[in-house]
Amino acid sequence: MPRIGVLIAESAPHPFTEAFRSGMRELGYVEGQNIAIEWRYADALYARAVEIATELVQLKVDVIAAHHTPAVKASMSVTSTIPIVMAPAGAPVQAGLIKSLAQPGGNVTGLSSMEAELGTKRLQLLVDMIPGLKRVAVLGARTDPFTRPYVQDFQDAAVRLGLRLQPVLVDGPR
Repeated sequence: MPRIGVLIAESAPHPFTEAFRSGMRELGYVEGQNIAIEWRYADALYARAVEIATELVQLKVDVIAAHHTPAVKASMSVTSTIPIVMAPAGAPVQAGLIKSLAQPGGNVTGLSSMEAELGTKRLQLLVDMIPGLKRVAVLGARTDPFTRPYVQDFQDAAVRLGLRLQPVLVDGPR
């Protein structure tokens, strides 16, 4: 029976879990009947994600479905042979997860969240809604590799729109 390792960067319960199960059922895969799924949650801790990815490799899973950029990075740090499916990951080229969207290279493929490229549109909407807007804060996770391109896109957009941007980077959910 094929075995999938699912590494979710956040805590359980997480909406991705049921969405994944539902998608697999639509494809004819039923957990425990014709596929085994090893569910793991990193609780937003990168070091924990690396430990879990190592455990999944030791379990000899056939593929790792990594939910969000830290889970993909953690999986990449422990295997270059087991396929890793981003489900999704943000700014995968900028975060160094893949070489390009057309030809990812390596053992990583999957879905990309293109949120990092929407900073201009988001800030423009704020400017349109709040006349006289001068300063905006953007919240990001210091430990998430996606944060750097995400904040950089906002910084570039803020310069173009004449705004002051204040990045606020946090270490975790608390």
